[in-house]
Amino acid sequence: MANEGSYTMVDPVSDEGGDAKLTSDVLTENESEKIIEPIIQKDVSPKFGDPRRWFKDLNPKLVSLLFWEDPRRTAITVLASFIVLLAFSLFSLISVIAYASLSILFACVAFKGYSAVSHNFTKSDEVLTLSKLCDDSCLTITPENLQPYLEPVCKHISCCLSTGKKLFFIEDVFKSFKFALILYSLTWIGCCFNALTLCQIALVMLFFLPKAYEANQAKVDGVLDAATAQLHQALAQIMDAVGPKLNVVLDKLPPSIRSMLQPKSTKVD
Repeated sequence: MANEGSYTMVDPVSDEGGDAKLTSDVLTENESEKIIEPIIQKDVSPKFGDPRRWFKDLNPKLVSLLFWEDPRRTAITVLASFIVLLAFSLFSLISVIAYASLSILFACVAFKGYSAVSHNFTKSDEVLTLSKLCDDSCLTITPENLQPYLEPVCKHISCCLSTGKKLFFIEDVFKSFKFALILYSLTWIGCCFNALTLCQIALVMLFFLPKAYEANQAKVDGVLDAATAQLHQALAQIMDAVGPKLNVVLDKLPPSIRSMLQPKSTKVD
């Protein structure tokens, strides 16, 4: 059974062993289309489903932040993160760390002074100290605490490395070609934005797009349906105009190159 989206060009009559053979040097119109179709036609559904499923591997507390279940906590998180990114974009790393540490130090000194004055005025036996507000367990990192976070991180890193190996080693010509186009487009983006600016944009999109899509999912899906239909129509027109010329070029290619351009089917037992 072949996977969906894969194409092979086989001889109508195979050997007894079941090994498929390539046809003659001249491609027929249908065979050429099998090579061209994967380039421009993809069965991509415009609907994204439940946006909360996008973050199913994340901690539920983080998901609640992304979907503004506690608006005050999410607003504080977004504002603090944006200020940190803005500080890194305006000042050096050493300056940001130094000023942040000084701010924390002065805050602790102010708290110590407030607690001492409050103790003298109230004459209470209990003294409020920073150690009571933040004990050692809050600052201790153990393998057990990191385990829920390390497992999904390692899983995504392994997936990225595996995908990168396939793209860089050109195991699929079309995917590697699209990857090269994406890298080239990133060079243009890099000329317009730096990494911190992109991080700021990503932060705003991360905290606002999922919630906005969840609240207006029906309307967004309708717009995406219309846009996808127009895209498929435009691709069909391009295929009608460019397809015959591509077929002529593919007919002139050697069989070895044509076999390399063909996505091979994978059999599933």
